[in-house]
Amino acid sequence: MRRPLVLLLLMAVGLLAYEHPAPAQVPSYPLEAYVKPRLGLTQYTGENSPSLFTGPCGGSTLGCPRSSYGIGLEAGLYVSPQVGASLAYQTASYSSIANVNAAPAYARDYRTRTTMQLLTEYRFPDLSSYVTPYVQAGMHVTSGHTPLRTEQPGPQRSVQIVERWAFGPSFTAGLNVSVGRHLAVFAEVATNVALPDDALDGHGGFVGMDRLSWAGLGVKLQRLPLPARLALPRSAAQAPSTTGSTATAPATLAVHEMGRFELTPESPSQASSGRFRWTFSDGTVREGRIVTKQFATPGTYRADVHAADDEAPLHSFRVRVHPAPPPLQIESIRVTPDTLQPGDSVVFEPALQSGTPVEYRWAFGDGTTAFTRAPIYAYSEAGTYEVTLEVLSTAGRAAHTRRVIVGPDTTLQPTQPYRVQLGAFSTAARADRFARRHAARLPKPPIVQHDVQTGYHRVELAYAHAANARAALRSVRRMAPFADAFLRATGAGPIEMASQNGWR
Repeated sequence: MRRPLVLLLLMAVGLLAYEHPAPAQVPSYPLEAYVKPRLGLTQYTGENSPSLFTGPCGGSTLGCPRSSYGIGLEAGLYVSPQVGASLAYQTASYSSIANVNAAPAYARDYRTRTTMQLLTEYRFPDLSSYVTPYVQAGMHVTSGHTPLRTEQPGPQRSVQIVERWAFGPSFTAGLNVSVGRHLAVFAEVATNVALPDDALDGHGGFVGMDRLSWAGLGVKLQRLPLPARLALPRSAAQAPSTTGSTATAPATLAVHEMGRFELTPESPSQASSGRFRWTFSDGTVREGRIVTKQFATPGTYRADVHAADDEAPLHSFRVRVHPAPPPLQIESIRVTPDTLQPGDSVVFEPALQSGTPVEYRWAFGDGTTAFTRAPIYAYSEAGTYEVTLEVLSTAGRAAHTRRVIVGPDTTLQPTQPYRVQLGAFSTAARADRFARRHAARLPKPPIVQHDVQTGYHRVELAYAHAANARAALRSVRRMAPFADAFLRATGAGPIEMASQNGWR
């Protein structure tokens, strides 16, 4: 058992650790490792397979009441955006693989088989940014103990325990769903063809082979960076030519991302007098030594550059276009704690709906800025501040503003003792959303005031005279039917309320 395992390990190490030295002008791909623990159900197909009508317990199969399951672990790396290689280990049980009526008392679990696999993988990253189908193919070595009957005279034949080895091709198809940069979940189905025919179950004659199948789920730790890089073919980004000229093109682009394609002629005279034509596989034609191009749909495209009217291309490229990243959106700004006094430390944290930010810029409303994701800040004076966040990513730029009240609300002056209250909310974020939603329908911009006694945040309109406040209350009732709108004085209860049934 040791010799095949050692050979498989040596082959895997040689394949995964190989890095061809390349000149500086040749592009290279950073190697990314991954680890996949998995759990699933197994199935054996062979001479001992139960009939579809009798069920898995027909024929007094050894261990039949137990289920068929397995666990496995796979480790590998990607040498390009599409191609990877891995080494996998799996131990599994197969309920009907050993069909013996009378097993010896010292019998082991004859259902268990151990499999080592050396696999190559091809994935399809252009189909989606998050869901990636993949296929795998390779070789496997499977070992286990099989009980065999010996042909001896007498009423009962004895059982002999034999360790058997099987080998053959392996095939896998799966779906990888990314839930983070370094984490994904996957589902896959696989089958291992075992040769020779009697290696797994001790019987021959089943079309010359048996099969061990697998269907399982698991998690995947992905995009684990390695310090090594692998040289890619020259056609991906730079192509030499026998004419002496060179050309460059982007290896990958996003949808609607502008790419630069450039040809460098052999001599300055050729550059000034020559005419060049770029043709793309989507039907686009560009003329010039330097052209720009963007693609509308994901896929792999070919780009050829020709000299004058020559049909033979000087250089050829393949450009992989992946889906555009989702647009960046800021849902809200979380402030912890909600109640602030001068000198208190407050944490600002954005809630992003989509997008991957690369740069943050905070403006706290008092002339101070910060450039971290979740800054901690303390205001020195009481007041109402407009906090603005600008986020930059590869998908664009987004901005969001939130009002923060520190200490007593300076927008409520003693000369404005009458307030039209529109609602009470448990958090400042809810109050801010309510105020922004109805600001256009109100007679003046609303303010958000925190009630220290009750802990609620109130949306209010402040007035210096009771007559103006009552007029605003009637306008609120007419333009925006707030069921709980009412008029009150500073520090006092409701004076006049608006309800669905009228005024009181």
